[in-house]
Amino acid sequence: FLNQRGRICVRDNGHVSKLRAQLPPLSVGMWLTLHIDLDHLCLQFAVFGADGSLTGIADVSLAGLLNNFPGGEMPNSGFFCAVVTKDISVGLA
Repeated sequence: FLNQRGRICVRDNGHVSKLRAQLPPLSVGMWLTLHIDLDHLCLQFAVFGADGSLTGIADVSLAGLLNNFPGGEMPNSGFFCAVVTKDISVGLA
């Protein structure tokens, strides 16, 4: 997930890890896109300003993050979730 301060994080139950990738802090009027490539285990976060201009982009590989499962097996299910508050809207493309 991307927190309000622009840090990309991973939550595993109650444990949150901050990744090195970082984007500009979020503010009212900005918007975020998340491109998920499950075949290559890559995520791309892009943040746009209120005027629609690209203000930051970050690529994250999930390959190294998913190597710590018991027995070395990759998970065969999962989910992506967004929790938003206040006047933020979410859409799927």
